[in-house]
Amino acid sequence: MTQTTFTDLLHQLQTHLEFQDTDIYQALPANTHLALVLTKLAIPASLQYVEHLFGVGEATAGVAVLEVCGIFQDILADMFLHISNP
Repeated sequence: MTQTTFTDLLHQLQTHLEFQDTDIYQALPANTHLALVLTKLAIPASLQYVEHLFGVGEATAGVAVLEVCGIFQDILADMFLHISNP
């Protein structure tokens, strides 16, 4: 994926990827959130490997993947998936 493609995708999803910090932890920046998930989806590696690459915990990485995949489905599915009725 080129930097331009990543930036365009981030721009489309920016408002959906911004999470609030809590007293316990700081939320991942939107670009890190998206990069973590795209890395997990792009390479056949374990979630533990991706956690190590981005320096996040197991729960954080797992939740990030689920959240962003849900956002992909809700926001981008209509743009890219067109089901026709023959």
